[in-house]
Amino acid sequence: MLETKIHWQVSDYCTAGCTYCPKTYWGGEKPRDILEYVRVTKKMIDHYTSLNRRIIWYFTGGDPLEMFDFPMVLKMCKEANGDITIDTNGGKLWIDWWAIEPHVDYLNLTYHYWQNPNLIKFILQTFITKGKSFSITVPIRPDFFEKDFQRAELIEQEFSIPVGKQVLFNLGDSNLGFDYTEEQLTKLGRPDLIPSKTMTYHERLNETVIDHPVFTGKLCNAGIETLKINNGWVRGSDCDSLILGKIWDENFELPSQPHRCRIMYCGSGADQQITKFD
Repeated sequence: MLETKIHWQVSDYCTAGCTYCPKTYWGGEKPRDILEYVRVTKKMIDHYTSLNRRIIWYFTGGDPLEMFDFPMVLKMCKEANGDITIDTNGGKLWIDWWAIEPHVDYLNLTYHYWQNPNLIKFILQTFITKGKSFSITVPIRPDFFEKDFQRAELIEQEFSIPVGKQVLFNLGDSNLGFDYTEEQLTKLGRPDLIPSKTMTYHERLNETVIDHPVFTGKLCNAGIETLKINNGWVRGSDCDSLILGKIWDENFELPSQPHRCRIMYCGSGADQQITKFD
């Protein structure tokens, strides 16, 4: 069976209050009623099933666990033979994971400075015991570098697993730089970010234009092989060649046919993997 990848930012709402998180990820309205999510999830499942396609789901936020009833959506996706990845900070309650874990195939867990280490360890142990795949990442604050770095190393040592150490860019934008020292960047394994070795924004843009393929005018399976949902707005891919509107609208329709690419060059590695043809 063919596959469709759906990347769904279920909201831009989060109450965690991380000091380094841009408002675009947490300052939005509270999520809609869970029944609205159930309705549009069923619509997507029915549509792609009719195309003989199995859905690979990627759920992000904000944080999906800000919705207490979100496991209802996960259950629907899993019962429809979906494959589920979820990005989360783990929430605040152990009991949530009794309802979440059975429906998750891959967990991307972020371990923030404010979180209860025992909850993080419980989640990790649960996935290890069940033999499920996961990753864990610790955001490293420049002004609390050693403290955060040590927190990551403690998890590495206790569970014998690799722990990602996330570089924090100003306002979450790599073009705005960061506040790390060269020594800190070297310890993070990111000497490529040391200023003397980085390109300017215009140099990066020129490199992108030169090095990436052009599919302008070709038929593209964006919207069929992939779907991107950001707080209700739907695109077929990372680019804006296929904009589909709001998923909450009653008359919203998902595509069944490829569309003609109208973008000057394909700058997204994921978009380049989508089938193109004449």
